[in-house]
Amino acid sequence: MNEFTEKPRSLLARFAFPAYVLVAIPYIAWRIEITYRFGAWYFWLLLASEILSIMLMLFHLATCGRIWIPIAKPGQSNLSVDIFIPTYNEPENVVKLTVIGALNVRGRGKVFLLDDGCRLNMRLMAESLGAHYVARQDNAHAKAGNMNAGIVHSDADLMLFLDCDHVPQPNIIERTIGYFDDPKLAFVQTPQLFYNTTSVQFRPTRRRPLWNEQSMFYEAIQPSKNCFNAAFFCGSGALVRREAIDSIGGFATGTATEDIHTSLRLHARGWRSLFVNEQLAHGIAPINMTEYHKQRTRWGAGSLGVLLRSSDSPLWARGLTLAQRICYFNSTFSFVNGVQRLFYMLFPAVLLLLAPFTTNDFQIDAVHYVAVMLGFITFSYACVWATSDGAYHPILTEEYNLANMFSHLLALRGVLHVSAKFAVSLKGKAEAETSVVESGLRVLCLGLGAASLFGLSFWLGSGRPLDGLLTNMVGLALFWNTLNVFLIIPFLLFLRRHRAREIPLSALALPLVPASLVNAKGAHEVFITALDLAGATITAPQDCLADGDHRLLFHAGQQWIEIA
Repeated sequence: MNEFTEKPRSLLARFAFPAYVLVAIPYIAWRIEITYRFGAWYFWLLLASEILSIMLMLFHLATCGRIWIPIAKPGQSNLSVDIFIPTYNEPENVVKLTVIGALNVRGRGKVFLLDDGCRLNMRLMAESLGAHYVARQDNAHAKAGNMNAGIVHSDADLMLFLDCDHVPQPNIIERTIGYFDDPKLAFVQTPQLFYNTTSVQFRPTRRRPLWNEQSMFYEAIQPSKNCFNAAFFCGSGALVRREAIDSIGGFATGTATEDIHTSLRLHARGWRSLFVNEQLAHGIAPINMTEYHKQRTRWGAGSLGVLLRSSDSPLWARGLTLAQRICYFNSTFSFVNGVQRLFYMLFPAVLLLLAPFTTNDFQIDAVHYVAVMLGFITFSYACVWATSDGAYHPILTEEYNLANMFSHLLALRGVLHVSAKFAVSLKGKAEAETSVVESGLRVLCLGLGAASLFGLSFWLGSGRPLDGLLTNMVGLALFWNTLNVFLIIPFLLFLRRHRAREIPLSALALPLVPASLVNAKGAHEVFITALDLAGATITAPQDCLADGDHRLLFHAGQQWIEIA
């Protein structure tokens, strides 16, 4: 088996779980007492929703309190490795970068381009570079079916899978193959990192210039799963043992999230997994909110389908440990968080709109109530922040949770119908029109604002004093509703600015790749330091950069590539 070292954590991170339990128990008791005093039945719905949030928080803190880092092993092995790149309808210039990167990976065998689009230009491109082109006659079972059809053309011991927009570093096999000395290791997953930092999911902060919405998952959640043998396959940037995939009959079909579904089957059969947090591949994140929304909806529908409709669900599948069940439950059930958040958003607005029918003389210390709730919420955020090693941002993360409300709401269809369709996120184009998310948030913001105006107008119009809001339910609802409005507005402003920007794809950072710059004076040795869809960035001697035409030549697998 592989060995681990435990990452040092802060005192709050190590004791976040027991501290949260000690605070949550009296808080729940207080909330039950307050709800009983309120009397109305709909406040019990709010309490039930809040208890569910606390339960999920406990699961999260219990599984993210520790991070195990696998001890690196030398990259020497007798195991053979082939590389597989599934594609469907992505642009050739995006796929070509990945094929070139795969051909330059050290220690690889064959490189297969698995084209579910049966496109002639892809075939010509793959063959011109020296990769093997594989297509099939139908698109049954989407990406999983494409991978299953592709691996029959290989007899390699290990398989490296890359999304068609994820360019690997040359040492990706060297840094992961050593772990397969463990004969029960099914796969090693690396983080999915993105080089187009103009993507809608990137929000630079003072402490983290490259913070993005997925930072917490790959920096805290996935690494913590090593403690429980529960790190799961993410579909790209993973080295997978062929024997393990064969033992479960191939990649799982029947859902749109074949990655976590396949992981479930592997862990249920007793296989082990590892997450190695090294930057070994870089891809393209959804450039705009439309593509972000489409991607998150697919993830949610697939995950909820696995959880509630699949025979491999962590709720009842045999072979999983209790810790593995909790980890998988957290990952799949998290896609109802958006629906729960929408409920929290609408609840105070509904109270304000119903103020003429619900307002009574019931006295409540609104200031005390708000202080206790804000204190508990702040403490909860602090616990999450501590266990995330700072990858969680209380404001920005909550803004993306607003966007996910609509994705998660649409994802509920995964409970009613298991979808195996795979909607590809288009990469590299700006957003010309307002997204569904932005339109939905605008309507929600206007609705909440109208509810606040109505509640306040009713209160003042009925001749009640303004300071009376401090002792009435209307005051509480007005506070939370206004807070929600001021949470939505900054995110709407960001989406508007982002939509109006000219968004090129950023350059992909590379190690110093040797190349030749050819001009009228001859050939000069240079190094490629970055590559994008338009060209390359190089370091070169000053005397070779004379005026005139230049051609850049660099080796890509089995031949030289020329950029004029």
